[in-house]
Amino acid sequence: MKQPIRMAMLLICVASIASPAHPMTADSPAQQAWSHSYQREYAGDLDGALAAIQPLLTEHDGVELAWLREGWLLYSQGKYNHAFNAYSQSLQYNSSSLDARLGMMLSRMAQKRWHEAEQIGESALSGGDNYLLELRLLICAQALGQWQQLHDRALMLAGRYPAEADPWIFLARSQARLGDHHSAQQSYMHVLHLSPGNQEARQFINPNA
Repeated sequence: MKQPIRMAMLLICVASIASPAHPMTADSPAQQAWSHSYQREYAGDLDGALAAIQPLLTEHDGVELAWLREGWLLYSQGKYNHAFNAYSQSLQYNSSSLDARLGMMLSRMAQKRWHEAEQIGESALSGGDNYLLELRLLICAQALGQWQQLHDRALMLAGRYPAEADPWIFLARSQARLGDHHSAQQSYMHVLHLSPGNQEARQFINPNA
């Protein structure tokens, strides 16, 4: 997951629109807290990264991002319920946040609470097309054994993103489960065009190789 990269980019945007009454400078306590949090994360000290971000959860500027980062760090520690709550908290500051809903969805997926994850994803779809969200819905459908739904979603996603291998893999799996082995083989062939080393596709096409 590339959450830290996305967060770093968002911080650049926040720095450019910070309130004049509370300017964020390169040497401000808030910026130092952000920097220290990332330094501790890169060093593998997630507890330290969380501790550094705590004062920012009550700041006026950047509080939404602080809660998103809190959610990511808690998720990285395997504290999925706490991560879910942190991502939910960030919605209070930006109710349209797709990042928050993706984080909530990921937390539930990690707990194998597939129905809840699916519901979160479905509700977020109303905000528009998002490849990562759609891909996670495919994972949920597969985990729940919803093979026809998986087929329909994967077919739609493969049509919109024909150069991405993952939708074709899920489409092939659903076709195989639904008994359409000829179509599954064709889909797996498409996978090999995009990812020649894919072992799942190779094994399906040449099971005795």
